[in-house]
Parts: sequence; structure tokens; C-alpha cells
Amino acid sequence: MLTAKLKAPGTDRDDRNIESAHFESEGSTFYDAGRKTIAAQRAGTWHAPDRIFISIDFESPVRVHFKNPELNAEEKFGPYERFRLINGGMWGYEKDSPALIAQFDASLNLWHILGRPAPAMSEFTINEA
Repeated sequence: MLTAKLKAPGTDRDDRNIESAHFESEGSTFYDAGRKTIAAQRAGTWHAPDRIFISIDFESPVRVHFKNPELNAEEKFGPYERFRLINGGMWGYEKDSPALIAQFDASLNLWHILGRPAPAMSEFTINEA
């Protein structure tokens, strides 16, 4: 079981932990394994039904699987010791060294893969490593 930590802004942080077998994203919307909407990304922040979060963090090892069904394309990344979605970026951490994996393009509703040739991706899944 994976735990996604939604981090709230400010000093009186009201972070939220959500457990799921895996997590998915389609465009800007982030779901649990049951396809329950957790939050949607807007202007670099995560908007849940009742509040805004600055990041979604994973403190346990994960792998990320991107898909673009329209192009029949896939890319896999990981495992990462830690993982973070923040400010429209997707960061994987290996030995406490962060690497920017992908950047979200809100105008196209797609993730642009960085560091390797790949088409933009509309979906991804985060699984335990």
C-alpha cells in the first residue's frame, strides 16, 4: 500500500495522507486506485475538493509509468527512493539527489518527459517499487 502525502501551505500545515494500492493521473487530475479524485493541478498547486495543497509526496520507493494511448507510447521511470509532484514538476530522488522527470503543460493537459526523447504523455501511474 502506498501513501501519498498532500502537503498544505503555510505554517499551520494541515497535511493529508491518502493510502491506495497505486495512484493514477489523467491530464491534470490525480486519482487513487478506485478512481476517486484526490486533486486537480491548477497553476502549479493541487486543488482538492475542500482545500489547496502545494505538493504530493511519496516517502517510500516508487516507480512511474507514463502512457499516451493516442500514440501507443509508454515510458517507465524508477525506482525512486522518494518522489514529489510540486509546482507543475515531477521529481524523483535517488540518494537524496533530485531529478526533474517531467513538467506539466496546462495548455495541452500533458506531461513533457525530460532527459530522454519521448512524446508528451497524458497519463501516469505511480506504483510501489
